[in-house]
Parts: sequence; C-alpha cells; structure tokens
Amino acid sequence: MLIESKKPLVGHNPQYDLGFIYEKFIAPLPEDFIDFCAVWRKSFPLIYDTKAVNFEMSKDISRNRSTLEDLFKKVTTDKKYTNNLSIREDSAEHAAFGNYQGDSSLRLHDAGFDAYMTGFIFAM
Repeated sequence: MLIESKKPLVGHNPQYDLGFIYEKFIAPLPEDFIDFCAVWRKSFPLIYDTKAVNFEMSKDISRNRSTLEDLFKKVTTDKKYTNNLSIREDSAEHAAFGNYQGDSSLRLHDAGFDAYMTGFIFAM
C-alpha cells in the first residue's frame, strides 16, 4: 500500500530502516548501490530524514545535537518551534497513548514513541 500510494516516508537517520524495508517488501538487496537507489526511487520517490533536515537548518554539526531525543526536546521547549503548531495526543482514542505523556526519556527506543517523536519533529 505504501508503494502504491507514493506517500512520503519520514524517518530519523533511516538508512538501516530503508534497507530493511527494501529487503522485506521489495526484493533481496542488490549488490550495487546504484541499482538499490533506482528501484527505491521508483517505489518511494520522497523521503524526509529529520536528522538531515535539522543539519540543513543549522549548518553547524559541531554545536548541533541531533539525536532523536535531543531534537524532540528542542522542538518541544524552544519557542521558535513551539509556537508553530499545537499538537495534542488523543489519549482517549486508545489507553496506550497515555503512555506517551510526561517524561519522554522513559519511553525512548519504544518503536511507537520513536515514530511519534519523529513525526512531531517533522511537523514542527
């Protein structure tokens, strides 16, 4: 469905994820990187990497903390970002969403929360 829809993919430093998706849902990984790219671009023409976007916005990697956790803290506390959108989780939709409220460091590396943080960073 993702391939057919041609919807953009959003990830944070997603190189390994892209290889995994390719191998599991498209074909065995090719020997040649150019072949990989050609097939990938036909399947997923648009990819956003929040780590790369952050770097392009700041242009100073030496002073720039770009882990998923650091970027999430940045966009949830820096007024430059927090005034752009109002995003609220609908914890009434499913009880598990309540786990995503409060101290984010308790949920790091939970696949669902990491996806939430990545989407939140991208939106901001």
